[in-house]
Amino acid sequence: MNKTTLLFAGDSITDADHLWEPGPDGLGHGYVQMISEMLKPQVSCEIINSGFNGYRAEDMLRRWHRICLSKNPDLVTLLVGVNEAGAAMEGMVTEPEQFEKTYERLITQVREETGAKMILMEPFLFRKPAYLIAWRPYFETLLPVIRHLAGKYDLPFIPLDQPLNALADCLGADAVTLDGIHLTETGNRFLAEQWMKVYRQTYC
Repeated sequence: MNKTTLLFAGDSITDADHLWEPGPDGLGHGYVQMISEMLKPQVSCEIINSGFNGYRAEDMLRRWHRICLSKNPDLVTLLVGVNEAGAAMEGMVTEPEQFEKTYERLITQVREETGAKMILMEPFLFRKPAYLIAWRPYFETLLPVIRHLAGKYDLPFIPLDQPLNALADCLGADAVTLDGIHLTETGNRFLAEQWMKVYRQTYC
């Protein structure tokens, strides 16, 4: 039986130190590793973590053949956007229109060169620490872009910004996020569970 190749592309949230502390399966210590554990009993698959700390959509696009297309994936999951907000606060602003063009090229290259299916995950940003409040006006201009592209290409979309903030309101921010951007074990498990729900509903 051929294995299904599931590739996860993203920034440090996906990376989860898999390049430095790979963990038992080389997938790091975040939601990708948890998904691997959830799938193992039922699905014969190869999982590739192509997350890289600090990546924005434009960084992914420059390296898209090496980190994604050349792997011949069957399903690509994409989570990117929060580093654009961080860069914007330092004066390196990616206008939403340019972000859309770049993100769309990531999608179209996957479709045209691999035929792989895709899942788009919404980036997220917590409201604590307080300095992140200043990031949100720009950050929130990017969220409709991804939702729009998911609709345009009829791709599964996983909303995360409001659900994760609601979870933080319920459990306390420290239970869900390490620093307002990265996730605790609880936060990563929430991501993994949301992904599994969409995967089972859409592709199983």
